[in-house]
Amino acid sequence: MVLIYVSLSEDSQASKLAEQLLMQRLANHINIIRNNECMMYSAGKVQKSYQTILLIKTKATLYKLIEERIQALNISPTPRIFSVPMTQLDADYHSYLTNDIL
Repeated sequence: MVLIYVSLSEDSQASKLAEQLLMQRLANHINIIRNNECMMYSAGKVQKSYQTILLIKTKATLYKLIEERIQALNISPTPRIFSVPMTQLDADYHSYLTNDIL
């Protein structure tokens, strides 16, 4: 199991993307965190922006397919995507997350 983190600049893209991934059975549970403040150091100063974050819980074997589906949507600017392994997981929650996905 992995948690796939996707940052989007446009909030309007989040629900549509989440629905597509769920309907395609690539995930069984996705959290949407709206209006997330992001700070970064760039060009000699601290810059702030706001993003919408998707937290996608799925099987590790589906990461590449999910990444390809997101990139195929040609969202601009390109979403930042990475995964984190879920190494310790309640058995009931694991069963729920893996139920009905590819």
